[in-house]
Amino acid sequence: LFRSHAPASDVTAPTRLPEVIVTATRTKEETFSLPYAVDAVDADELGRKLPRTTTDALRELPSVMLQKTGNGQASPYLRGFTGFRTLMLVDGIRLNNSTFRDGPNQYWNTVDSLSLDRLEVVRGPGSVLHGSDAVGGTVNALSKGATLDGDEFDLDGHVQYRFSSAEDSHTGRVEADGGRAGRWGFYFGISPKHFGDLRGGAGIGKQLKTGYDELDWDMKLEYFVEPQSRLVYAHQTVRIDDAWRT
Repeated sequence: LFRSHAPASDVTAPTRLPEVIVTATRTKEETFSLPYAVDAVDADELGRKLPRTTTDALRELPSVMLQKTGNGQASPYLRGFTGFRTLMLVDGIRLNNSTFRDGPNQYWNTVDSLSLDRLEVVRGPGSVLHGSDAVGGTVNALSKGATLDGDEFDLDGHVQYRFSSAEDSHTGRVEADGGRAGRWGFYFGISPKHFGDLRGGAGIGKQLKTGYDELDWDMKLEYFVEPQSRLVYAHQTVRIDDAWRT
């Protein structure tokens, strides 16, 4: 991890502000003042869970159930609905389209969980705000971007690696961002992943066809027209290879 720092004398203790949710009303509102059942999975929790997929990050939330055809393939049930009756947004832009089928599908896994800064989950109908497919609930995946301070050019980076012996998995993430605060910024990340076959308990042995390979990358360019108005170009690619339906 490499990052520029201010002198020690200028550092003050951070202040934790009340959590706000945007997805439920399209405006910033405190969680307890919303007329919906909502949850948020923040960056700290994503870092603690290190989920294989974005869908796996929702596993421990109330009223959410995952249907997994195999590793690397999962479809969430929100309030008993899945498929095209649940809506996923990426930075407020819908991932759902007319090709989504009625039953469980794997499209939500085409968003790299390591590229996300936060997940906002709104349970229950949201069709008035988000369209007719937001029946069971809405999930807004908010991606990472440049974190800039001060008027001078700033360049930051982050590297992380995870190994698991039970599945012989190797997961990595390399990120870099930079720019000038309030003017322009860029962000780039790449996530190579290898998941081996799971080893079961006594008498089970190796569970064949449970491993797969994955390579993801994403980028974001930001230009500030005004301090509170910006143009954003973002791209995400997820390539999952040989994920068997077991």
